[in-house]
Parts: sequence; structure tokens; C-alpha cells
Amino acid sequence: MRSSFVRNLHGKKIFGLGSFCYGAVVRRRRVIIVLAACVLVGIGVVAFWLEEREPKYDAKKLTEWCLQYRLWMMSGREQARVAINHIGTNGLPFLVEWLRYDRQTPKEQLTDAFEELKDRLRRSAGARNSLMEHTRAQIAEFGFEALATNATPAIPMLAKLMRDRASSPDTVRAAAHSLACTGEQGLLELARFLRDQGQSNRVYAVAGLARVQQNAEPALELLMEFIQGPDEQLAVASAGSLFLTSPEPEMRIAILRKGAADPRRAVRISSISSLANFGRSASAATSGVDSCSSGRRSRRTAGGNEGIGLDRAGIVAEWFGLIADS
Repeated sequence: MRSSFVRNLHGKKIFGLGSFCYGAVVRRRRVIIVLAACVLVGIGVVAFWLEEREPKYDAKKLTEWCLQYRLWMMSGREQARVAINHIGTNGLPFLVEWLRYDRQTPKEQLTDAFEELKDRLRRSAGARNSLMEHTRAQIAEFGFEALATNATPAIPMLAKLMRDRASSPDTVRAAAHSLACTGEQGLLELARFLRDQGQSNRVYAVAGLARVQQNAEPALELLMEFIQGPDEQLAVASAGSLFLTSPEPEMRIAILRKGAADPRRAVRISSISSLANFGRSASAATSGVDSCSSGRRSRRTAGGNEGIGLDRAGIVAEWFGLIADS
């Protein structure tokens, strides 16, 4: 009798404990589900709020106009330029913020997580999102390029971002390019930054000069100054940034020819590597190589054509052979 009572008592205790555990699990799951739903709703609200406050023109967002400015043909590019300038200074805080894409706040991280989720759903449905092909910083650069001198109010913000030691190399390059696009005032600010030997980000900023598309001559003149300057690391970076063949290809080739005759081996290598991208248009530059070859005459092609018509591989092979012997 006693043993039966104990068993029943134990059974009731066991049953009561099991009921308690089951109820706790159910309540915990409900709490988790509610919290997850709140997080998703919060992300959606934040993303919607940020999306709504981005300036628009003619029912298209600033990001869309910036991408159209870079990717479309001339007619669409001009339309985008007009639209971006119509948005004007209202878009500058967004463009500067996008340059900081590598240093996001928690709110921005939540927004990007939500946007990434939407992009994955679109891709799974067969849709293509052009924003996935360009980073935020690149989109901002397109906007500053279209605004040109109308973006001068952003110069202090761009300079601060470029000088920030916490900025990544990509952000520094994008900020420098954006500064150079704002015209003379931006170039002066960028030149002061690049001439300041205490700035550790200088080697990243020079790339922004070479990417200027409109009125590029002043930017290229600065690059020539730095290639011939005493800072070898900056000279190498400046020569390496000139691998782009436009705009002003003749001026770029002339600058790189001077770099190829530089007494510093690393500067010569960087200049020649960039010059090789110009292909046959750079072949005439081989006539100036003798100055960096310790008196040795330049090698010529098999037909005795004095270097005319060399392809990229020929230029690299010939010039690097001279460098190795100097």
C-alpha cells in the first residue's frame, strides 16, 4: 500500500514536472517568435524610412539616377546629369554617407541586412538588381561626378572623410575622386592633403586624381608632380594610378615616359607597367628609354622598326629587360 502511494505520488510529481517543462518550452518559443517578428518589423520600418527620405526626381531615387549617369549612353547620361543637379545639395548628405559604406552604424547595418534579403528574393525570382554590381561608394562617386562644381558645399565633409585614419582605402580613393570632381577648390584641398607627409592615406588618394573624367588636365599635372617628387612610395602609387587610358591619353603617356626615365627602379617599373596598357599608342615612347638604361641602347623588334608597332607584351618585355640590367 505504501509503495503504491509512493509510486503514485512520484508519478504525480513526475507528471507535474513534465507539464511545467512543456509549458516553459512553449512560452519560450512564443517569446522567441515574438522577438524575431519585432526585429523583422523594425528592420522593415527602418529600411522603409531610409528609402522614403532619399531624395527623388521624376519618381526615381538618387541612386537610380547615379547609376544611369554612369551606365547609360549619352542621351540617358545627360538626362541623369540634369536630374542629379536638380536634386542638388539635398543629395550631398546621402552621397557623403554612401562614401562611408565600410563604417556603418548599427541602423545602417540593419537596413543593409534587410536590403540584402530583398535582393536575394529578387534574384531567386529571376530579377536582376543593378545595385548589387556597384558599391555604395561607387554610386556616390557617380553622383559627385555629375554634380561637378555644384558639389563644392561638400568639400569640407569630403576632406574630413579622406583625412580620417579610420577610413578604408576604398573610402579614401572614392572621397579623393569626389573631391577632384568638384573643380578647382576640391583639387586645391586634395593637393594640400597629398603634400602633407603626415597623412598616411596619401597613397590611396592619388588614385582619385587619375579617375577624373572632366577637365582632367589639372589632376594629371598633380600626378606628374608627385611622380617626380621625393616621396618614392607616393611616386610609385601615382604612376600606378595612370593605368587608365583615358581621358587625355597623350598627356598620360608623356607623364609615364618621364616616370620610366626616373632614377628610382620602383618608379620606373610602376610607370612602365601603366604605360603598357596604352598598347600601340605608347610604342613611340620606347625612344626615351635609353636614359634609364645606363647608356645601353634600347632593344628593337626583329624587323628593325625602331619600336614602332610594339604590342603591350613587347613593351613590357623590352622595358623590363632594360630595368633588370640597370
